[in-house]
Amino acid sequence: MKKSVIGPDFEKKDAVPPYSESKHALKLKRRAEREKSTGDGWFNMKAPEITQELKGDLQVLKMRASLDPKRFYKKNDRDGFPKYFQVGTVVDNAADFYHSRIPKKERKRTIVEELLADAEFRQ
Repeated sequence: MKKSVIGPDFEKKDAVPPYSESKHALKLKRRAEREKSTGDGWFNMKAPEITQELKGDLQVLKMRASLDPKRFYKKNDRDGFPKYFQVGTVVDNAADFYHSRIPKKERKRTIVEELLADAEFRQ
């Protein structure tokens, strides 16, 4: 019954839907599925939904050469944002509790928020 074309609204339809799809329709559907991820070579990484927060972080990363003029970065080779990328968080090590840890009050959600909170960057 999973493959059946007869459903609860079968009487309302004008024509009987085809049992199998055409080769062209199947090809288009497979192409759309393939576009959603990078494939096996990159472990099927999904294309994330770009929100305003992500867009701001990507813009800051793109303009990172202007953050520190004494540091050299290679020129950006793309005009827009990348299609496939992942954003992660750094997990603190228990051994670094007193030395190189950021307190919870100073932690921010995005790179833009961190830069705005940094007093050295503001001046």
